[in-house]
Amino acid sequence: MPAFHVTAETLIDAPIERVHEIIGDFTTWPHWSPWLCLEPDAKIEYQGEAGTLNHGYQWEGQKVGAGNMVWVSLTPTALDANLEFLKPFKSKAKVGFKLQSDGPQTRVEWWMDSSLPFFLFFMVRTMKGMIRMDYARGLALLKDWVETGQIPASMHAEGVVDMPSVRYVGVDRSVGLDDIATDMDSAFTDLMQQMRESDLTEAGVPFAIYRKMDMVKNATDYTAALPVAKSESESVEGNLVQREIPAGKAYKVVHEGPYRHLGNAWSLAMSDIRHAKMKASKQHKPFERYMNDPGHTDDNDLVTEIYVPLR
Repeated sequence: MPAFHVTAETLIDAPIERVHEIIGDFTTWPHWSPWLCLEPDAKIEYQGEAGTLNHGYQWEGQKVGAGNMVWVSLTPTALDANLEFLKPFKSKAKVGFKLQSDGPQTRVEWWMDSSLPFFLFFMVRTMKGMIRMDYARGLALLKDWVETGQIPASMHAEGVVDMPSVRYVGVDRSVGLDDIATDMDSAFTDLMQQMRESDLTEAGVPFAIYRKMDMVKNATDYTAALPVAKSESESVEGNLVQREIPAGKAYKVVHEGPYRHLGNAWSLAMSDIRHAKMKASKQHKPFERYMNDPGHTDDNDLVTEIYVPLR
């Protein structure tokens, strides 16, 4: 069977003993798991004593499926577990964490060794990309939980909504997902400067359209955009593009908190769409609207609306 190995890492501002204690206690996982945050009402049962061999947990939910994980090896610098998925399909994997002291901080590596059935060999690179993105979301949550004892973000689904048409101008960018925050700052600065030079006035809040998401390359093609009146959009110059989001149905999720946790809201939207057997539009691309100004708003109070157009 086609085997694959996935890793992701982060640096946490806490001693290695504290990081080990939290990861080793499965009762903390509902706070920072990149999957359990998608279904807080999932049924969870625990076994054994936290931080010891054979400590584990079982989960079952409508969206997260069912499975279990148990610690099989624990050292001061590593935690290894057996992972078993029961629903929506059966599979097994070896997973674990490697910890390394870095002064007063701890470097955390989350890894997985698994495989796919032979007839799904073509899915290996995509599966690695999906798991790597999940791990990155989880490590960002873990970092906040260890450092502050809370997750400064929340999200809720508003479901299917009517999406009005929006005329906009924007700048197209391509970037690796690890660099998107810095690149997006640059893109919106460029966009606003060119709008002033073209004597254009925004007619709503800024947003970003994700034209292409490449999980294999961990990269995206996106457009930083601002809505404008239709009459004004006909006079764009430079590298500005002018387009329109057509009216239609979309699945909406609202995220409150730092942009670094927005991936969880996107995962919630896509998970809900799959669970409800809806179909995301292939023609019209998903986008996120930034409802307040990050330059004048505390990160924890930022509000972002996510829209996934439907067929």
